[in-house]
Amino acid sequence: MSEVIFVLVVVFVAYVGYTVLTDKNGSNTATHQTPAESPAQPVASKASAVETPVQNTANNVAGDELKNPATGEVSKIPNNYRFGKRWIKDALVAEGLLDRVYKNNELDDAISAKVQAAMTALKNMDKYRV
Repeated sequence: MSEVIFVLVVVFVAYVGYTVLTDKNGSNTATHQTPAESPAQPVASKASAVETPVQNTANNVAGDELKNPATGEVSKIPNNYRFGKRWIKDALVAEGLLDRVYKNNELDDAISAKVQAAMTALKNMDKYRV
């Protein structure tokens, strides 16, 4: 048993060594600078490239979430009614957007379209915005 563990450890160490030496992300490219490049320039360009997607995702997340006014719980808007939280389904009924809470086996194309329209309307209500 100890021989098997030894072999697995050796293979793991070899894999880690291989991935570190053949880094494809470009983090080892700082050692291969041209004389005209200063270390501050690549770092600044990488930092600005990283900041932009983070800001965009922060704005997108706020629009894709609902807040339960009773408890303050924040939940992502589900893509499918079946996976929605119970309080979201109850809120759709309480706001008069749906007649009742549908069971999963009752959903068809017409009801799904109605539910998606109701979810969009609920998302636009100030009461449920994050």
